[in-house]
Amino acid sequence: MRWKLPFFIIDAVFGAGLRRSSSEEARGSNEALEILKKITACVKGATQKKSVQSQPHLVLLDKTWYNTSLSPLLAEWTEIWLRARGASRGIAEHHMRAYLTRSGNVAGTFCVSQIQRLFQAPL
Repeated sequence: MRWKLPFFIIDAVFGAGLRRSSSEEARGSNEALEILKKITACVKGATQKKSVQSQPHLVLLDKTWYNTSLSPLLAEWTEIWLRARGASRGIAEHHMRAYLTRSGNVAGTFCVSQIQRLFQAPL
């Protein structure tokens, strides 16, 4: 189970080039399709700006681009996986996103500890 989330996230990046995902959590989801479209556009734009190298495989060249552009989209993508497993119940979407991207001010120690427990629990 511990490898399913990383592979789900990687699938979004590689699936962006194919304009589809092989992950079962994303199948039939309009939300997942919209996020994949955003990730595809983001990676395509980054390739043109030389923030990402696309050949012979995807290589990150600009960490600032990743943090400001791709990371928030991958956080949205990750939320799909967490919701599919009922793991994000009781946590506000903006708190989850701030935690996943390590941006903003995640309100309160309780919220942070609640999210950390969520990631330690078997899913």
